[in-house]
Amino acid sequence: RNLEMALPLYLTLQSDCPLGRLDYDSMSQQALMEMVVGQLCASFLAGLKDENVHFLNIAEWVGTYHNDDGTIRELAWSTEVEPPEKPHNQGTICFEWLPDTITEVWLTDRGFHGVLHCGKLPKLLEQFHVKGNYLRGSILVDELPPRVSEAQFSNNDLTGRLKITSKHQRLMLLYVSQNFLEGSFDFTSLPATVEDLRLDGNRFEGSVDLSALPKKMIFLDIGQNKFQGSISLEGMPQSLVRLIIGECTFSGRFAIEDLPDGLEYVDGDNNQLIGSLPLTKLPPRSIHFRCTDNELSGTLDLYPLPASLQKIVLFGNKFHGSLDLTQLPPRLETLSLGYNRFSGCIDLCSLPEGIKQLFIEDCDLSGPLDFNNVPASLEE
Repeated sequence: RNLEMALPLYLTLQSDCPLGRLDYDSMSQQALMEMVVGQLCASFLAGLKDENVHFLNIAEWVGTYHNDDGTIRELAWSTEVEPPEKPHNQGTICFEWLPDTITEVWLTDRGFHGVLHCGKLPKLLEQFHVKGNYLRGSILVDELPPRVSEAQFSNNDLTGRLKITSKHQRLMLLYVSQNFLEGSFDFTSLPATVEDLRLDGNRFEGSVDLSALPKKMIFLDIGQNKFQGSISLEGMPQSLVRLIIGECTFSGRFAIEDLPDGLEYVDGDNNQLIGSLPLTKLPPRSIHFRCTDNELSGTLDLYPLPASLQKIVLFGNKFHGSLDLTQLPPRLETLSLGYNRFSGCIDLCSLPEGIKQLFIEDCDLSGPLDFNNVPASLEE
């Protein structure tokens, strides 16, 4: 029978199969791949068919890369440029039919529908990038194929809880941003291999313990969730470069003196953090530090700060006292301190030569401002 004619019925019978990944050895990779794409939109399928509307040989499919024996190694159908919004009406992709020889899947920002079953993905899979689709289901990390090192599920319709244990010893990168994941999250049992973890834009809640993160972690984004309570910064890995905890409901003191020395970027915006902020104790490699719209208070000492600092953004707090802007870091480009309670006069004659933005609006500053000697780089 013609495979294309049999496809809708066959998929209906098989797509919700409760079993694990089936043995497809009896099917050719051509047949398997036709099952994978059979429910995608006509405009996409047109690129895989000839003038008689028959599927081309998979060796001719754009975006497929093959091993020396002709089997498929990589599937690369991501968009070249990220669209302003996800495409619609692109059809459904059936991952459960992917040939086991595939090691990489790149399907980002395609707007495909589908159901994610981590346990039915190819056995040899190493990288799985499906950001920007409409995938449903849950992310069962422990069911991912054992060789997976990178998994990108961001901006889909995935639900449920997320549990990652030390069982998965090759996982280095995991992105689950902008989904509908919920519940608590255990940061103490992550695989030692994890370097980049992004949980932002979900519905995670509860307290957070960051004292036992993997020693090789470089990037951690847990912002835009419902995490709450105090947040301890002690014991975080020295390898950490970027930390984002903004737009949660963290409370208590923000002890920046406990941040790892290698940290370059910190975002603590829109929480309920309180107390003073000793900027002179920022990590020595700091480049960008922001902690807007909190309840931080006290005076701000702006000297000495790390020479590498380029941006300080602290508007919308309760800082008070005078401001000394005469000894700012030489590379500073943005200083945003508006909507606080600073008072007194300020001297603008010794600003860094490369500064571009200075925001000190809605404070209680007084006295004349001399703009005659401000750097030419400062934007009006």
